[in-house]
Amino acid sequence: SRGAGSAVLIDQAGKSQQVIRKNLEKTHLLEQARPLKMGYTEALRMLGKEGEKFDIIFMDPPYAMAKEAASKVSMLINEYGLLNEGGIFIVESDANAEIKEIVTNMTCLKSCKYGATLVTFFLESETMCE
Repeated sequence: SRGAGSAVLIDQAGKSQQVIRKNLEKTHLLEQARPLKMGYTEALRMLGKEGEKFDIIFMDPPYAMAKEAASKVSMLINEYGLLNEGGIFIVESDANAEIKEIVTNMTCLKSCKYGATLVTFFLESETMCE
C-alpha cells in the first residue's frame, strides 16, 4: 500500500484487522484505506459486484495455501474484471512453490526469489516469465 492513492486490505482474522487499523491510524492513512474483515473470496466477489478495479492486487496468503489461493484469486480477478488494463497480480509464496504453473489464466511477467520467499508477478499480456 506504500505510495498508493488508496488500498483495500483484506484479512479475516480479528487480530490482524486490529493491527491494520492501529497502523492506519498511526500513519494517518485510515481515510485512504478500506480494511475488510472477511475471507478473500467473499471480499473479491463483493468488490467485483461493486465494480471496483485495481492497478495492483497483492496477496500474501499462508504459504501452505498459496497455490490454492492464487488459483482462486486469479479466477475471481478474471470473472469480475478486478484489474485495470495493465494491472498486475502479485503473489507472495514459499520459494519452492510453483505459482506460475498454477495461475493459468494470466501471463507470468517474472518471479523473484528473496531467501525463502518467492514473489511472482502476473498480468494479462504475451510476456513470458523469467
